[in-house]
Amino acid sequence: MRKNKILAGYVLLAVMIFLLDRVTKWLVLLNLEDTYHVTSFLSFDLVMNRGISWSLFHSTSVLIFMVLTAFIACIIVGLTVYTIRRWYQGHMIFGEVLTLSGALSNFIDRIIYGGVIDFIVVSVGGWTWPIFNVADCSIVLGILLMGLMMYRAS
Repeated sequence: MRKNKILAGYVLLAVMIFLLDRVTKWLVLLNLEDTYHVTSFLSFDLVMNRGISWSLFHSTSVLIFMVLTAFIACIIVGLTVYTIRRWYQGHMIFGEVLTLSGALSNFIDRIIYGGVIDFIVVSVGGWTWPIFNVADCSIVLGILLMGLMMYRAS
């Protein structure tokens, strides 16, 4: 019974992250026509990322986009299998759930829009962090947690 409650919590977390990302992207697509400055260090600016993290491998080439998308699909499938195995072995899968929920939402962007919708801009002085979204935050936090769990296990 306890294991079912924990699983329900993981599913609820995944759905919440997924929906938060989808809703924020939907709002940005509907309402953001130009850069919107919230503070001196936070603004919103709609960017379509056809590459991977931090726009690495960004290209207008359909072939490169399709290869990256196929590669990302393979990673998602592999991480899903890994997550299911860890769950059945009794491990905590909090990091995996965060990573998968963000990755799936970004993957849907790639299929529907031909790129990932990024819009959060953080700037300090003349330095600007690469534009990101809620799913990216979830992926990074999830990967950090998985790394911490691996470190603690060794």
